[in-house]
Amino acid sequence: MNDRFTPSSETQLSKSVISGCLNKPTHLQECRINPTTDSEHIYNRNALFLISVLALFTAATAFSLRIAASGAIKEALYDPVDMANSGRMIGDALGAACLGFAASLLVASPILDLLGAKRVLLIASLTFIVGSLLLILAPHLATGAGVVPIVWWSMLIMGIGWGCCDQPGDSGSLSG
Repeated sequence: MNDRFTPSSETQLSKSVISGCLNKPTHLQECRINPTTDSEHIYNRNALFLISVLALFTAATAFSLRIAASGAIKEALYDPVDMANSGRMIGDALGAACLGFAASLLVASPILDLLGAKRVLLIASLTFIVGSLLLILAPHLATGAGVVPIVWWSMLIMGIGWGCCDQPGDSGSLSG
């Protein structure tokens, strides 16, 4: 017997898997992904959706707080260092967050299926925590011009977390 699927049998299998996922009466849907492999994985699609929404909400909130706090960061940390260039310095720091976002999309997107969405979201959580703590502790870790690179790196780290939050929701990957 032929072990390969014909296009019509593959389509029928896909339709049966999709209809089985959509027609379950429970509120916690479970769905088999790629049923032809030896190790069948079952994922709770509602939990994955809720976790992805929470991650994106966290990223959006962190971004909003960064922008809202930028004036206070400029006044408290950058104005005493160089009043004439403090606006440029806070712009550089906010740009570092966008750089971290772009870098994480560039690096992690191609290997998202290898890492899995769960690990990427855990990396995002870690980078948000580390970046936020670094930003909060910046005035205590250095004084004067030494604060500038600490704030820049903290924004870059938070930007990496921002990019990691955006990837699992955009890729459609359910591996983890």
